[in-house]
Amino acid sequence: MTDLRFRAGAVLFGLAAGACAPLVVGAPGSGPGTSAASWSMPWQLNPATPASEEKGEYTSLSFVPNAGFVRGTRAALDTVGRPLVAKPGRNRTVSICRDTVAGEAVKIGAREIEAVSAGPERLAGSGHFEAPVLMRVTYPKFMGYEVRLSTLTCIVDRKGGIVNAFAAPETRFSELE
Repeated sequence: MTDLRFRAGAVLFGLAAGACAPLVVGAPGSGPGTSAASWSMPWQLNPATPASEEKGEYTSLSFVPNAGFVRGTRAALDTVGRPLVAKPGRNRTVSICRDTVAGEAVKIGAREIEAVSAGPERLAGSGHFEAPVLMRVTYPKFMGYEVRLSTLTCIVDRKGGIVNAFAAPETRFSELE
């Protein structure tokens, strides 16, 4: 199996070992086969494109010592070198949401996918668990990296299977930056 958390990236970005569980590609219950049939990764976690800017997102390029050039939104760049901070409260959607995003992100070259709780879960009327999850995806680029950051609303059934994951409506770039 391939461990996506590469040692250089963990040292480069200053990630604490316990901050986010390492993601293992091919682990049972992970990947695109567990996602909803029509699910596609939100554009906020894909590498930036001109279409991202048309949607109101602005990225910049910064030089980070020992990492090289890093592209991202101001909010994403502010997290470089620090572990993501989980908010308190039970959130059983984090692992399955991370695995689902990873199943798609690795297809387009992601090297690291991190997820932490962005708040407590709630039981939806459908009997599914719904919760916010803060996601950070790092893509290797020529002479550096691109870091994408977004809060997803993840919905999981009672058996732990993914139902849906989408960019949370409250994720606005002006609020993150």
